[in-house]
Amino acid sequence: MLKIVKTENSKTIYLFNKKILRFGTQSPKALAKDIKREVQGLENLIHTAITASNLPPAQGVLRNIQCAELKILKEIDRVCKDCQMTYWLDYGTLLGAIRHQGFIPWDDDIDIVMLRKDYENFIEEFNQHTQDKNLQAVLYTDPCNPMYNLIKVVHKEIPDIWVDVFVADFYYQKMDDQQKQEFSRELIKQQEKHALNRKKFTSIAAWHESFNELRKKYLEVPQENSQNLSVFYGVEFRHTHQMGYAIFDYDMIFPLGQIKFEGETFPTVAKPHEYLTYVYGDYLSLPYSLHTHTDMKKISASDMLKIQHYAKK
Repeated sequence: MLKIVKTENSKTIYLFNKKILRFGTQSPKALAKDIKREVQGLENLIHTAITASNLPPAQGVLRNIQCAELKILKEIDRVCKDCQMTYWLDYGTLLGAIRHQGFIPWDDDIDIVMLRKDYENFIEEFNQHTQDKNLQAVLYTDPCNPMYNLIKVVHKEIPDIWVDVFVADFYYQKMDDQQKQEFSRELIKQQEKHALNRKKFTSIAAWHESFNELRKKYLEVPQENSQNLSVFYGVEFRHTHQMGYAIFDYDMIFPLGQIKFEGETFPTVAKPHEYLTYVYGDYLSLPYSLHTHTDMKKISASDMLKIQHYAKK
């Protein structure tokens, strides 16, 4: 598989009989150019020889984190069923369910989405009805990005495990692609303007509440034609130009279906393949950037043991 061929003036490394790197007597500039070209060739080789779906699952601490978060998700699912609240698997969690039948091997969080009416009641309902008193639903704002707002279900004693809960709203009009792009640009414009006010709010609760006023002021549409709906992630959501527009036809999301994730069944969008293509493009390919949300090196040994114990309890 890996072969090194040496000559008097050079050394060449082959992977799968393809030259990936050559060291010789070139000038530093020429050598740097060769290395850049060969590394690019190696990246292309990896992405054609390895598919995302056949990567092995996570092991060790990362796998323990995943199992602990699956336990949290199952408790959320139980509470939502008991309280008749609707949610669905989304983002990387849905991608993992389709491509890996569970977690993406390098992922370390779970993403779900709720409609506004359930999202606004979720913290009270979950904290009142959970049977796992280690867990708590809380409002969260990223301290480095005031436009990243959501609910997290966290473990009270283990800071490295959580489930993210995002909010979705209805827009009472079916939009074509151009309208979605225009609406997305308006969302981003209003978010960026509103972010300048973050320091005026002394609590996270007040900051989150401020988005309701923003939504009503700029984005609420009269429910004149409820037959033609679109679904979009709320103004709390970090809409960005890089992500494109997070606005979906109603029938891409509803009626919700069911999907297997880590051997368990959970609700998800009506058309998962269309949805993932819309969001990620070629979602079955291996991405060029693989990273976790948590820096594994910063997890203490005692927390590693707590995560392992909670996951297996």
